[in-house]
Amino acid sequence: MFRVLLSACAVTLLLLSSGMAYAGESEERQLRDQLADRDEYRAKLLLEVQRREVLLAKQRDKLDRQEKLLADMRAKLDTPVSEDEEDAASSQTQSATPVKSVTGAKLKPDTVQAKRAKDFDAQVYKTMLARYDVAATQKDIAELRALLARR
Repeated sequence: MFRVLLSACAVTLLLLSSGMAYAGESEERQLRDQLADRDEYRAKLLLEVQRREVLLAKQRDKLDRQEKLLADMRAKLDTPVSEDEEDAASSQTQSATPVKSVTGAKLKPDTVQAKRAKDFDAQVYKTMLARYDVAATQKDIAELRALLARR
């Protein structure tokens, strides 16, 4: 009886020790997988930061072009209309079909100065949009870098 009890204890001890070894391997494997996932996530974050930095460079170039156009339009808006521009505008309006409002009344064609003002307003909008895009991308890059710093 003692031998049976001793062999049962030995078998139980072997089973428990092999189970613990298996549990240790499983925990190590899970830890390795978690670290691999973390490294993969970090690599994806780094790639995203690089992609956003390239996008930011393009957006800054676009913003510079928009601001240059805006400055040119502002200078043009400040200059008086020449007779050549008025003649060119009047010949274009004579050849074009008359514009009608929603009520059907004929609208007077825009003057050169009015066209300049409308173009200037449109350019202000485009410039503001480009500034917003740059600011949003800068904010995204800062948030991604903060995420990387925490990891």
